[in-house]
Amino acid sequence: MVHLILKFTTAFLLTTLLLPDPAHFDDEESAIELWYPKGNAVIVRTGMGGVVGAFEENVASVQLLRELDQHSSLPLQRMTQKDVFAKSIRDLFPAHCFLRSIAFAFTLSNGKQESRSLTATLEAPIDLKAFWESDFFKAVYAFAYQKSVFAVEVDLQIWSGPVLDVGSEAYRDRYMNKFAFSPALEPGRNVFHLRALDPEGNVLHLDSLQFFMQSDAASESDAGFTAEPLHSPEQEEFCGGCHTMVPDDATIQNQGEVKEICSACHTPLVSQTSSHSPAAEWECLMCHDANSSPRYSLYTDQTYDAEFCMQCHPDIQERTEMQSPHAAAQMSCINCHDAHGSSRRKLLKGDVKPLCASCHEDAAATPHPVNNHPLAGAADPLVEGRPFSCASCHDPHGSNEAKLLREPFTKMCRACHKIW
Repeated sequence: MVHLILKFTTAFLLTTLLLPDPAHFDDEESAIELWYPKGNAVIVRTGMGGVVGAFEENVASVQLLRELDQHSSLPLQRMTQKDVFAKSIRDLFPAHCFLRSIAFAFTLSNGKQESRSLTATLEAPIDLKAFWESDFFKAVYAFAYQKSVFAVEVDLQIWSGPVLDVGSEAYRDRYMNKFAFSPALEPGRNVFHLRALDPEGNVLHLDSLQFFMQSDAASESDAGFTAEPLHSPEQEEFCGGCHTMVPDDATIQNQGEVKEICSACHTPLVSQTSSHSPAAEWECLMCHDANSSPRYSLYTDQTYDAEFCMQCHPDIQERTEMQSPHAAAQMSCINCHDAHGSSRRKLLKGDVKPLCASCHEDAAATPHPVNNHPLAGAADPLVEGRPFSCASCHDPHGSNEAKLLREPFTKMCRACHKIW
């Protein structure tokens, strides 16, 4: 399931990538001027990207809408299930979204199927209020109540994201005609659309953007993407009017000033569900070289492997030295963990099952450890509030039990299954 937590702010972060669609607009007449990024295919190494630019006087709102897909299977055999049908559909929609398309595939008691679908466009998207009040949904809702309807498969595609009210006096007093977004990213390709609207809601600008977050959990290749550092001379010239892009040596030595400079843009990166302490405390120069070219690249004389991380995490090192160590944890921590922050617990770059499946494809694709045993989605019976995952049974760093099990095999099973 697509992780739906998205974080946007009016500050922007490090590297992103942009794939413009020139068919949508003419640069000379565009209501939006993008300052960063400039390239067509830029790699993102952190879990958050950034888009920054300026808008023309007649723009009233700017949106960065993300493409999200959802799938759900709903039983409809009992009346109690039919009674919560509408709520179940509503729960699929995150806040601040527009409908791209929705398809219902109903299974009838005779085994036949009936389908219903609705599609919108970015030029004329359907908001939730209009969807609930539409004749389409009223007909779908009535059909779901028929006795012969036993189940439904729902495929939902949406555009989700906040709206910046850039036309308001308060906004322009603070930000003038500038805008910025810092979207949280999923491993692999992330598709967004940048829209600018006038006060009447007419689309003045429509542009496609894609971000590729590097991760072992990405299901596709980043072939064709290249790096586009934010702190290049060209970008520093753009931003230097408001931000200190080239601090002097005295400033670099002052932790308070480093925090002030870096936090002006990068606060969203460390203000997520989990944040890495050195990043959250703005000790950026532990890893980033202020004198490098491009500026703030990682130190070239340092290898950022597991040994580097273990200097601060000796408890994790102890686990990687147990009888059943996880080889991946002995080599590199940043395959699974983001060095700055994450919208997930434990700085994870992705959901647990896809992260594990990027190496353990067979375990994820076949019944494991027995038929019908969940690998994700269910609640973890051992830790309240945590979803069940591979890490519920296996320690991702190391264990003294075989196969990284947290407890001996039979004890592990009996923790949930009180059968003997």
